[in-house]
Amino acid sequence: MFLNKVLQNLKRYLVSRNMVEPQIKEFGYDLCRKYLGGEWKKVPLAKFEIERVHGGLTNHLFMCSLPSIDTKSNPAAINKVLLRLYGAFYSDMSDSTVRMMEECIICGLLAEKNMGPDLYGIFPEGRLEQFIPDMRSLTSTEVQLPQLSQQIARHVAAFHKLTLPLSKEGTWFLDSLAKFVQEIKELKFSDPVKCKQMEEIFNRFDLDHCYRYVRQVAENSNSPVLFCHNDVQPGNLLVKKHESLDVAKIRVIDFEYSCYNYRGFDIGNHFCEWVNDYNYPHYPYFIGDMNKYPSHDQKVFFVRTYLQAFKEKESVTTEEIEKVIVEADRLSLLSHFFWAMFSILQSYKSTIDFGYLEYALYRLECFEHFQYLAKDDGSNARKNFQINGKF
Repeated sequence: MFLNKVLQNLKRYLVSRNMVEPQIKEFGYDLCRKYLGGEWKKVPLAKFEIERVHGGLTNHLFMCSLPSIDTKSNPAAINKVLLRLYGAFYSDMSDSTVRMMEECIICGLLAEKNMGPDLYGIFPEGRLEQFIPDMRSLTSTEVQLPQLSQQIARHVAAFHKLTLPLSKEGTWFLDSLAKFVQEIKELKFSDPVKCKQMEEIFNRFDLDHCYRYVRQVAENSNSPVLFCHNDVQPGNLLVKKHESLDVAKIRVIDFEYSCYNYRGFDIGNHFCEWVNDYNYPHYPYFIGDMNKYPSHDQKVFFVRTYLQAFKEKESVTTEEIEKVIVEADRLSLLSHFFWAMFSILQSYKSTIDFGYLEYALYRLECFEHFQYLAKDDGSNARKNFQINGKF
């Protein structure tokens, strides 16, 4: 398929991070004509506009538009759509066809429930979605604000209450992680800088041992398996531009990792994202601060709101709150290790301009630093776990 070759070599054609390669424009033009019809089918290629949308760390995102469509006289008309082209993510999956099918099902069902953008087209390379104008992503600082943290907690609860026609075994993340670790050991980087970075990772971390440890932590977490978003990070939480955060309403996007999973992972993964800032303008395009991991009081505030929404009642016991916090803290280790392994593979396969190996090493350092959260007794005392004698 020609698109795969285009995506693999995309960097060679980009003279800036905003330029769109001509073959991508033609591909998007044909898709919009096919799936949207109407005015989109009549317009010549010269009047079809496409621009890159930044923020995706897995997929390539583009905004396609037809300025000639008058949405004021016809509010139902569509003049902008989001074109999502799958990146290297699905190439890492032995069950990639199943995962793509499941993601399309998820997107369609969530759109019907007004929990996600409208879906206009599904095709092997990606999909066409509703483009939500005048929106921006939250920052890692903003997700900590009480009024927004409450909203996020309620969104997570809404996901967890859903029943979708998907496998409910809840093992996809752990099973995928086993494949990631095996594939990483066989990678052959040609870039000497990346080779040196990988050498540092292998010298500092026994990946097989880390995997066995984190799998044991997850399987012994006693966390229920529910339908989870699995990527509740600031970039996937949108608010209107220029709107006061005191009244802003959050919209949740991007469901490529959504599946049945441990409840604690979804919440713990969100807590992990408090320490990551993806708005850094220079390479590696992120900065991290482990000190921003939520305090116990902040976790209590979030989990209380979550449980009140999930149980649909105001009365929530301290014991219930503490149980969920323990689940989240333990499974935050799975989050750090999963995204570290995922990022190593992305560094080898992805054309997206991001410091994946730097990010992988940082998440492994977080995994090392936060091991005390896998304590068994739920106390606040720090307890270090030895994995390979290096931590």
